[in-house]
Amino acid sequence: MADFWVQTHDLPSGEFWLLRHSKAEDSLGDDTDGTVPGRLHNLPLRLIDPEALSGWSIPVANWSQIVPHLASWHRFPDKLLAQSIVVFVDTWRTREEILWQFRDRDATEVEAALYALVVEGRVVSPDLVASPLSGTTQFKRV
Repeated sequence: MADFWVQTHDLPSGEFWLLRHSKAEDSLGDDTDGTVPGRLHNLPLRLIDPEALSGWSIPVANWSQIVPHLASWHRFPDKLLAQSIVVFVDTWRTREEILWQFRDRDATEVEAALYALVVEGRVVSPDLVASPLSGTTQFKRV
C-alpha cells in the first residue's frame, strides 16, 4: 500500500510515496518478495525515508485543514468571489483581514475560494510551509 500521493510542479500528474522502514518487511508486508515496483497505477513510486518527512509536519497539518475547503469549492465555485479576493490581495493580507473584508459572505466559502487560488497559483502564501495556519497567515496575489 502506498502511504501518500503527492503532486509537485515537476510531476503535475503526481507520484506515490512509500515510507521506507528499517526492516523491509515493515514497509512491504508479508505477502511480497521484497521488491518494490517503479510505478503504481502508471505513476512513479518513490521510497521515502521517514526522517525526510519530519520537516513536513507544518505543511501537512495546514493542508489537512485546507483540503476540505477545496472539496466544497470544487463542487460550488464562485468565480466572482475568487476574482474579488485576487483584487484585494494586491499586497500582503492576513487570513483575518481577508475574512473581514468579505464578512458579508460565508467564512467557509471565502476560505475555500482563497485556498483554491493558492492551488491555482494565483495567490501565494509562504506561511503555509513555515507556520501553522491561523488568522495571521499572509497571502498575496502573484
